Amino acid sequence: MIINAHAGHNPDNLVACGAVGLIKESTEARKVLAELIKLLEAEGNTVFDCTCNDGHSQDDVLYKIVAKGKGNNADLEVSIHFNSGADDEKGDGKTTGIEVFLYDFKNPTVVKMAEAICNNGSKLGLKNRGVKLGPKLYVLRKTKAPAMLIECCFVDDLDDCRVYNYKTIAKAIAEGIVGHPIGSNSSKSLNKYENGDYNRKGRVVNVGSEGLNVRTKRGISGDIVATLKEGDIVNLNYCLNNWFSTYDITHGVGEPTFFSGAYIELI
Repeated sequence: MIINAHAGHNPDNLVACGAVGLIKESTEARKVLAELIKLLEAEGNTVFDCTCNDGHSQDDVLYKIVAKGKGNNADLEVSIHFNSGADDEKGDGKTTGIEVFLYDFKNPTVVKMAEAICNNGSKLGLKNRGVKLGPKLYVLRKTKAPAMLIECCFVDDLDDCRVYNYKTIAKAIAEGIVGHPIGSNSSKSLNKYENGDYNRKGRVVNVGSEGLNVRTKRGISGDIVATLKEGDIVNLNYCLNNWFSTYDITHGVGEPTFFSGAYIELI
């Protein structure tokens, strides 16, 4: 999958640098983003960092974020933010929580991702504020690919800040996007291949009991048509952005299918 990812504000101490409370939105969003990119790339995705670091205003920051992502042919946009407005810097024993905004609910794959992110955040101890509509939010309405704006937690809630850790939040988001736990196996799944026509066989590796999903198009937004098992042998055709095509499994009238090269060993 190709993903445009970005922290939603300018760097600290510049105009439009985001919310400030017990923690600073701009600082933490960039930490979460860096960890998230690392995790998503380890899962075989191509991720472009479209963060703006030189905006002249909030509108300019948003414009530049969207402009950076144009031409990447992304399957998904992910914008990292932190919320404010809890006004609970002394703590009341309850978190205010995590939430995800979408432009609409028409894409079931992205809705499922957003729900999983909120659920994963709640497992860390954050209140699940749910998936919400934000059609007026600039990034959600101006990007070509389906977009999600993630409010990781509240910067002015002591209980949120005690739960928050940039690595665990990034992992919660990454697992929501890829649709499975990221654990010890993921560190083995680092196979990356150059774009090109391979015309050879490959073996499925490091997928465990979950298997490797075969889809109608490159990226996890494609519908699943089959699942390959650990050790399965498959003919590899063209590789693009670390996704192979094959005609071993077809859909429609002889159309190729696709799977991630991260879990393929050339033989």
